[in-house]
Amino acid sequence: MNNYWFTNYAAGQGGDFRFRYVLTSGKNLEPASLSRLGLEEMSPLEVDQITPEDKAIDAPRPLDSAAGSFLKVDQPDVVLVTWKAAEDGEGTILRFLEIGGKESTVNVQTKLLNVKSAWTSDAFERKQEPLTTSPHGFKFSVKPFQIATVRLAGTAATIGK
Repeated sequence: MNNYWFTNYAAGQGGDFRFRYVLTSGKNLEPASLSRLGLEEMSPLEVDQITPEDKAIDAPRPLDSAAGSFLKVDQPDVVLVTWKAAEDGEGTILRFLEIGGKESTVNVQTKLLNVKSAWTSDAFERKQEPLTTSPHGFKFSVKPFQIATVRLAGTAATIGK
């Protein structure tokens, strides 16, 4: 919405608008907890139960259906905000946001991938510096409130490996 655009003025910027607010209170409001509250309210976790009837083939899966995890980040103040295919089709791009105002080293683990390589990347997804990797993870450094972009290459993990 912008009152200064001629097209909005001429067209009569009408319609219904919904504004949402989240209120909280407390003695000590830490930046990380406030950031997490805002992120959770803007993009709440969605749950979808998949039953055997929903699958074409009921093949064994690498994650425990009761308590599986596809990605583990060892720093509680570092949040994965994006995981997408790279624009050039080579690997995937992960974007992490540091919300606690602390510099740290972040270890990321996933049972789903055999990690071949990982690189820090810029916003255009260009490789910058190679990262330390393990068979199912990688490690990177993050600065306070930084958005860290990582380019990851790997293959699907074999169940039980």
